[in-house]
Amino acid sequence: MREPAFWYRRPSLISLLLSPLGAVYGLVSGRRMQRAGFDAGIPVLCIGNYHLGGAGKTPAALALTTLGGVMPAHATESSRAISRWPSAMNSSM
Repeated sequence: MREPAFWYRRPSLISLLLSPLGAVYGLVSGRRMQRAGFDAGIPVLCIGNYHLGGAGKTPAALALTTLGGVMPAHATESSRAISRWPSAMNSSM
């Protein structure tokens, strides 16, 4: 895989105008990442990445619940599998 060609282009006017906004975003993100994390008190496994679809996150989550014997306690609303998990949780409890 090669890097995108726009990495080597000269900056456009819009990119120059947006660069201060990018710097502010970087500062805010950097400060947020320096804060202490949250201890949930239980093991937590997050399955995700920056891809919106087609990366296999839902099948991976379902495989972990069936193959690994992992019972999800809570699925976020962004998961397509949320409608399947509550019934699986109720049947085993």
